[in-house]
Amino acid sequence: MIRRLITLICVAILSGLAGTVVGVLIAPAPGRETRAQMSVFAERHGHIVTETVEQGRDLVGAVVEFFATRLTSSEDA
Repeated sequence: MIRRLITLICVAILSGLAGTVVGVLIAPAPGRETRAQMSVFAERHGHIVTETVEQGRDLVGAVVEFFATRLTSSEDA
């Protein structure tokens, strides 16, 4: 069990490192330019992301409430 966990952690770390290396090697622009582009993107589309996250929270809350009432009603029966 512990051996599997250690293997999983090692694979996750190695995958992250490999992804970082590949990302740096094939980056379309230097870091400063990429950060500037991401900042502009966030300013333009940030409100959409915020609204979508809020809708997701509401949906998850509704699902949790639905299952909570189902579990409560099945325990009462």
